[in-house]
Amino acid sequence: MRRRVVRALVIWFGLFQAVHTIFGAHYVIVERRFMFARSDGVPFPEPAGGWQPQAVDVIAAMGAVDLVISVLSVGFAIGYLRGARWSRWLGIVCLTVSVYAGVVFNWGTMASGAWKGGSNLTGYLVINIPWLPIVALFALIPVLDRWSAQSDRAVGGAVTPGERPAGAG
Repeated sequence: MRRRVVRALVIWFGLFQAVHTIFGAHYVIVERRFMFARSDGVPFPEPAGGWQPQAVDVIAAMGAVDLVISVLSVGFAIGYLRGARWSRWLGIVCLTVSVYAGVVFNWGTMASGAWKGGSNLTGYLVINIPWLPIVALFALIPVLDRWSAQSDRAVGGAVTPGERPAGAG
C-alpha cells in the first residue's frame, strides 16, 4: 500500500513537472528569449498595482531555474519508476528545489498582494492545489528508504545499504 502511494505521488510529480516544463519553456524561451528580452509581465495574476520591474526580473530568474528543475524532475520520475539507483538523490534535489521555489513564489506573490481579489485568489488556488501532493511527497523523503526496505523484505527482496542480509554472521 505504501509503495503504491509513493508511486502515485511520483507519477503525479512527473506529470505536474512535464506540464510545468511546457509552460516554463514558453515563458523563458519564447517570451523572455532565453532571459535576454525584457518582459513587463508574468504568466500568472498580478497585484492591483502591477508587478514592479525588479519583481519581474526575480520571477523570471526563478522561472529559468524552475525550468531546469522541471526537466530534471521528469527524469527523476522516469528513473524512479524504472528502479534506477540514481533516482533517489535526483529526487531529493528536485523535490527540495521545487518545494523551496514554491514557498518563495507563494510568499512573494502573497506579500505583493497578488492573491487579493476573487479572480486572483482563484488563479493562485489553481496553481497551488495541484502542487500539494508534491509537498506530501517531499515530506515523505525521510521514510522512503524505510518503506522500500520493508516492502522489499516482505517479498524476499534486497536489503538496504549497510544492512546485513539475513543469516550473515
